[in-house]
Amino acid sequence: MRTVPSAGALLLITLISVSPAHAECEVPNFRSFEHVRWSVGDPLHYDDAKYGFAIPFHAHHAKGTFYVYDFNVSDPTSRDADEQLSRAVYEVDYLTQKLIPGTKLSDPYLVPQEYYGGSAIVGNAVYFVTSFEATNTVTIASMGLLHGCFHKIRYTQPVSSTDPTDVVDGLTGFSDLVHSMQEALLKTGYVQ
Repeated sequence: MRTVPSAGALLLITLISVSPAHAECEVPNFRSFEHVRWSVGDPLHYDDAKYGFAIPFHAHHAKGTFYVYDFNVSDPTSRDADEQLSRAVYEVDYLTQKLIPGTKLSDPYLVPQEYYGGSAIVGNAVYFVTSFEATNTVTIASMGLLHGCFHKIRYTQPVSSTDPTDVVDGLTGFSDLVHSMQEALLKTGYVQ
């Protein structure tokens, strides 16, 4: 016996089939990225489009990854960006504990705005200090919202110790990368 869909079911099917797809996040052009210590790699696109793409940045002393994605959120708000930053903080905590058992991980601390102020790609940032054997590292996760997409930076830099003056070296390195990225994106019109 064959059943006929109700009018409500047909309306739902029609709405689903004509709902606008999420616009893809624009891939920023870093051809004009100029920094003596940093090099930029090619974008890596994830199989699942909601995760967008990642662009690696490498330096002798540090590394950063710039993620741009929509997470299937249409018209994201600052609250959505805060939730994504919370996810990023959880990922740092989880991955550090899982991949390097025995690592001492500090509580997350807000990065003072003086290190990223004026940047269109960073709205908020959190840092951790990790210690494993004789190695100390500052890890930063930041989140911004631009062009209807989330813009996350994951930054890692070794530091001499967990002393606050050495931690500032990591925050300064992050600031240097963020402002160099911002300058390159201004030249291409990606940010205004």
